[in-house]
Amino acid sequence: MKPTHAPSTILLVEDDPLNQQVIKETLQTEGYQVVAVQDGQAALEALPPVRPDLILSDVRMPRCDGFELLRRVRCDPDYRALPFIILSAKVETSDQSMGISLGADDYVTKPYLAADLLKLIDLRLTRAALANDRQRDQ
Repeated sequence: MKPTHAPSTILLVEDDPLNQQVIKETLQTEGYQVVAVQDGQAALEALPPVRPDLILSDVRMPRCDGFELLRRVRCDPDYRALPFIILSAKVETSDQSMGISLGADDYVTKPYLAADLLKLIDLRLTRAALANDRQRDQ
């Protein structure tokens, strides 16, 4: 499934090198531009220069975990509406509830099917583009 508004830039926040590489290659194969960083602190530093269209983040990471990254992104008016998908091995309902309550658009548990993740990313990017178009038209 090719993105309908390529090339969209995805900020991938994943501390496991193998997971990061697999996800990055999957996204790039679909035409997305991917900027990959190791943790939430690096993601926060990358936000202004990268200006991603979507954040895809793990939860368990050093320095700044995915939940703290999400909190800080949602508190920043420049990034408040940025689509944010959590991709985590933390499958407990309380973790999923925490992610959604903090403002995640989706919470995907590992293992996952790449096709399902790609559909979800495309859906979130499409919704964000429509919202931006509506806002511009006002």
